Amino acid sequence: MTTAGTETTTVAIIEDDTRYRGFLRTIIEGTTGFQCGGAYASADIALQVIATQPPDLLLLDLELPGMPGEQAIPEFLRLVPDLQVVVLTFHQDPGRLFACLEAGASGYLVKPVDPAQLVEALREVVAGGSPMSGPIARLVLQSFRKRGNGKRELESLTTREMEVLREIATGALPEEVGLSLGITVRTVQTHLRNIYDKLHVHSRSQAVARFLADTGNGSPP
Repeated sequence: MTTAGTETTTVAIIEDDTRYRGFLRTIIEGTTGFQCGGAYASADIALQVIATQPPDLLLLDLELPGMPGEQAIPEFLRLVPDLQVVVLTFHQDPGRLFACLEAGASGYLVKPVDPAQLVEALREVVAGGSPMSGPIARLVLQSFRKRGNGKRELESLTTREMEVLREIATGALPEEVGLSLGITVRTVQTHLRNIYDKLHVHSRSQAVARFLADTGNGSPP
């Protein structure tokens, strides 16, 4: 687990392809600040271990023998509530995408990813972000654009919540938002939870996509 002394993030891998699993392990072990806390061929195997040896972050394939990845996400979060789950899959099916986000995934990456992209995504998660491949971010944005009550939900945010959301939409991290607005990181996180509840989303990327879609600003993050 990550500690203030070592600042090392432990990453577990669930990937049924042996060679690709080894590729991911090599990247993680070769990246400063990260270590591999286990590599498993199925979610069923990983669930037996992770409860007693919890990682900080989980890279999860969807097409697995036994329990599919999207069904496993809530099981992992039940065992390790603070676990950050990043889906890494070939699938771009909207149904599976939103099932993962609804289940609590922190990010969604589409294979293939090169080592630099993967490391950037891992660091983004550790910093509090929610990495998504470009096509996935567009799917999320399009979904929110189809919802008719989006602007009304945005209008339910308080002035401070809107300030926090605007800062987050520029790519600012919670620490940076706190400095900019003169509030603590804990207060920023409280505002973010309220924002998620009011917008019916589950991550920063979803909240930003919703903000962009309903205000007509820019492209998906």
